Order: sequence, then C-alpha cells, then structure tokens
Amino acid sequence: MTTGYFLDLELDHCPKLERLQMPSLPNLRHLVLGEHYGLKEVDCGGLQSLELLTVHLCYSLRTLPSVATTLRTLNLAYCESLESLKASSSLPNLRDLRLHVCHKLKELDCEGCGSLEHLELGVCHKLERLQMPSLPNLRYLELCKCYGLKEVDCGGCGSLEHLFLYDCNGLERLQMPSLPNLRHLDLRECYGLKEVDCGGLPSLQNLSVAECGSLKRISVLPRSLETLRLQKCRQLQVLDGLDTLTNLRGVRIVECFHIAEESLPENIKRLPRLPYRWL
Repeated sequence: MTTGYFLDLELDHCPKLERLQMPSLPNLRHLVLGEHYGLKEVDCGGLQSLELLTVHLCYSLRTLPSVATTLRTLNLAYCESLESLKASSSLPNLRDLRLHVCHKLKELDCEGCGSLEHLELGVCHKLERLQMPSLPNLRYLELCKCYGLKEVDCGGCGSLEHLFLYDCNGLERLQMPSLPNLRHLDLRECYGLKEVDCGGLPSLQNLSVAECGSLKRISVLPRSLETLRLQKCRQLQVLDGLDTLTNLRGVRIVECFHIAEESLPENIKRLPRLPYRWL
C-alpha cells in the first residue's frame, strides 16, 4: 500500500478495528469502508486525490474523517453514532451527498458546498432543521423518514429542479421563497405541514401531495402546472389559483373531502383523470 499506485480500495469487515490511519496514497480516487463496527476514527490525510468515499455499517464513527478537498461524492449509511457533519469549508468540490440511517445526526452544515448538486437524507431521526442558505447548484433534494425534521429552508437553492419529501411527519414549515427552476414537487406523509406556498415556483410542472393530514391550504398555484395529484389530504380546504391553470393536462383529486367535485372550475372538470403514480 505504500507504493501509492492504488486507484480504488475497499476495506470490509474488521469489526474490532477502532482506528484506521491511511498511508500516503496520492493516486487513490475511490475508498469504501464497510462493516467496521467499532471504528471511531479515520485518518485520510494521505489521500490527496480522493473523489469518492463510502462509509457504511461503521456504528461507532461519530465525526466525518478528514478528507481531501478533491472529494466529489460522499455516501454515509448506517453510521448510527454520527452526530454532526460540517462540510462547509472542507468539501468545496462535493457534488453528491447521501446520508442514510444516521439516527443520531443532529447537525448538517453544507453552507460552503457550492458545487453540491444532489442531496439525500433518509432515516435521520434527530435532525430538526435543514437550512440551505447557499447551495446555488443543488438540483435534486430528497428527504425521507426524517421524523424529527421540523423545518426545511430552500432559500439558497436557486437551481433546484426536483424536491421530494416522504414521511417527514414532524415537518411544520417548508420554505420555498424563490425556486425559479423547480419542476417537480412531491410531498407525501408530511402530517404536520399546514400550508404549501407555491408563489416562488414559476416553473413548477408536476405537483403531487398525498396523506398530508394537517394540510389546509396550497397557495398560489403557478400557471406552469401541467399535472396535479392530491390524495388523502382530508383537511385541505383552499387551492389558490386553480382557475388560472391553463396549461394543466391532467388532474387527480381523491379523498380531499373539502374540495368538492362540483366546485372545481369547468376547465378542470374536463381534464383527464391521472392514474395513481408518484413521480
């Protein structure tokens, strides 16, 4: 390993290993660490060309290992002791970040990750707020089963195209003040959400909302909308801008008891009924 000629390296299943110090491998681009259940510390200081780092089933790891600024993809899964991830200054070239089953994660700081394009968070129960004041290149955001999440602020994500929120049942506030490129918005099982404001989404084409039990109002539906799916939003009372949807091609409204069929505008009644499908 001291030769430094490795491009890819996979180290798996060392359950008793507590500390891993990587030697100088200036050409290493891909590193995978898996099933190191006792691993608490990783020293990646000698990996000056690292582009992809995957860490999974390292239950004792509490902090992100120090890695080179060349990193482009970071995957962390089943790192159940990880409490914080501060990538703001150390990962300026990061493009893809995925965190799954990091139960104790309380803080995620990506403010300085100006190159980030893809962000996924799944089963991160302790995370309460996700604020993204400056992620100008982020195009895809997915949040799934983050039960403690109360607030999501997308204010600095001007390039965002796809936003998916699934089973974030503690979510109370979703801030989307200006997302000029957002085309797909999918919200499902966000039971605490009371209002969705689409006023800052002038390019929105597909809107799907299902099983958001506290949702009462969807504000300022944009004229760009082409498909509208609403299902089991039983408290939903207001669809602001429904009569302006001249580009709408299909609609599905099921078990939204306060939205009566006879109250819909005539142009909406004549539209084809969309099948049950999530984008």
